[in-house]
Amino acid sequence: MRSYWTHYATEPADHHYYFLCPCRLLHALHSVFFLGLRRLRPHGLKADKDLPPLTVIVCAKDEEPHIADCIDSIFSQDYPRDKYSVIAVNDRSEDGTGAILDERAARYGSLRVIHLETCPENVSPKKNAIAQAIKYCKTEFIVATDADAQHREQWLRSCALCYDKLGASTGLSMFKKDTYTSAWERTWQSMQTLENLSHNVVIAGAMVNGFAITANGNNMLYRKELFREQNALKNDVVTGDDSDIIYEAQRRGYDVVFNAHPASVVRLVPEESIPAVINQRIRWASHIMKATLPVIVLGLTVFFFLLRSFLCHYLRFSGLGFSGTGADFCSLRRYVTFHICW
Repeated sequence: MRSYWTHYATEPADHHYYFLCPCRLLHALHSVFFLGLRRLRPHGLKADKDLPPLTVIVCAKDEEPHIADCIDSIFSQDYPRDKYSVIAVNDRSEDGTGAILDERAARYGSLRVIHLETCPENVSPKKNAIAQAIKYCKTEFIVATDADAQHREQWLRSCALCYDKLGASTGLSMFKKDTYTSAWERTWQSMQTLENLSHNVVIAGAMVNGFAITANGNNMLYRKELFREQNALKNDVVTGDDSDIIYEAQRRGYDVVFNAHPASVVRLVPEESIPAVINQRIRWASHIMKATLPVIVLGLTVFFFLLRSFLCHYLRFSGLGFSGTGADFCSLRRYVTFHICW
């Protein structure tokens, strides 16, 4: 038995070995994330007298169907009204977003609305909108969310993790639709929800293990100073303000934590078509070249794992590299079994 496993563990000439190296590394990383998730616990909620003052920033562009529900859910919080305010930015909307925000500002006294007509050249519109809002922010900590988000009653209280060493925190964001037009739409929307959940799991597992990969910019608390610094605000990147902030927080030695309280979960409206989902993911990935080394290593590991999976099947069905005999596939199966068990 020893000679059998030794043979398949130490045979470098076989091309199967190189395909399976990324698989082994990815399994090790998955174990790290899993152990981190097991240590994740929800925190207790603070009493009213201990809650810090907060500013909620919402940036909206053509969000007429959702912005009213978003603002109403923020002003339905059980957070003391005198301890938080909301700044909403109407970013060049061409629908009724601006009018809805103005109506809500008349209803809620602590809502400030900023209307933007233009965006500077070579500057990310989202980051420009946040930067304009921060000019009016008077609190040390900011809570960021999206215009299509809906929040639970204790969402803001659960975000109030503020302490001396905290730089930023992020919570779970979930895509959810109430109705579907077809069984096919239900299927691919469920796949989008599952993919987004796996993204959140990786974020949480990494943060508990002491390094942050990215964050959910639609459900995030951070120090105002982290965004205002030029190192945290990379204007030439379409998106990534959330990632830039947590990288800057880590560089300064601040804590970056995952908010595991059930009330922190934010519900988002998913994209309505598969091309829209692809475009959204491209925007999310636009900041990858600004990422830290651990993030790049993880991304490359996942890439080579998927490439290995594709090439194994391609070589099998094309006849390249495999004779098609049972012996070849028994050999590959033994390799897979060994490396997974390892």
